[in-house]
Amino acid sequence: MRFFLLLVIGALGFGQSALDLTTNVQLENLVFYMDQHGDATKIGTLPGPTPIDPQLGRALRRYVIVADVTSVGGKPAAGTFLAHGLVISPSSGPMPVPGTTIVDLPRNQMHHVVLEIMTPEKAQVGALYGFWLGAGSSPPGAPRGSGVLAVLGGTGAYLGIRGQGTNVGASGLRVASMLEDPSRRRVNGGGRLNLGMQLSGAAVAEVVSVFHADFTPVTATHPAQSGEILILQIRAGWPTQPTLEAGQVYTTDPWHAVSIPVEAVVNDVPMEVVNSLGWPGTRDLYRVDVRVPGGLTPGPAKLQVSGAYLPGLTFELPVK
Repeated sequence: MRFFLLLVIGALGFGQSALDLTTNVQLENLVFYMDQHGDATKIGTLPGPTPIDPQLGRALRRYVIVADVTSVGGKPAAGTFLAHGLVISPSSGPMPVPGTTIVDLPRNQMHHVVLEIMTPEKAQVGALYGFWLGAGSSPPGAPRGSGVLAVLGGTGAYLGIRGQGTNVGASGLRVASMLEDPSRRRVNGGGRLNLGMQLSGAAVAEVVSVFHADFTPVTATHPAQSGEILILQIRAGWPTQPTLEAGQVYTTDPWHAVSIPVEAVVNDVPMEVVNSLGWPGTRDLYRVDVRVPGGLTPGPAKLQVSGAYLPGLTFELPVK
């Protein structure tokens, strides 16, 4: 399943330019676990797929949604999509309809949402937080679909993100009773859901300067050459290990290693990333060492660095 993100990245306080980009988050094994019984001693006790009881009403029933993150932007990833809330089952007719909630609202559920994104090695990248109302038409300005999702913030590499989204497609959704054991979710299986979102505020990577190994600048008269290692100075908002404490700057003792996936391409050709570190003496600059690939056409080339699965701004790199 693909979780499409249309990111509209606004200008940031430290001078990064606006950038529009698209990416996707793939979710698998998505299951709605609905509580129709209220007996906490029975929750999660049945090993096999356990459907809900059609004789019991759905209005004002609590539930939890769980799904797996498998990739972001086509790159392998891990993580979890979590939502919890109430089924509303609305009706707005002139007469009461038993088992429904009378409201002037074209939505059938309300969820608190967390999307935790990790590397395949289970290192934290960041999380998105929001509130989602299911069903009904998409909100004005959002991608065409159903439901309305408000993205209210983020953590880690997604600090400051906000926006809106909608459900642009789903398949194989499964609603299970909370009596089903959620430890067997991947065994029992679930569905797929596509969410389209418009976001702003991400600290996307921007190449500030490029140096040769001796820290002389790369210029048109002193261009990059095939096989050499370049030192990139990047402005971004990436998390590191050890974590940078409030009011502190990056140091060399210890070095602060970037703790999220960092990739670089030049003219769409992948570059080997040798290391990625916090730039000593700063809070928002990073050192990324990369190796120049062979076979590039001499002249200006397009360099782009991506972090936290978000493509960065492009930089013109002279190559020989």
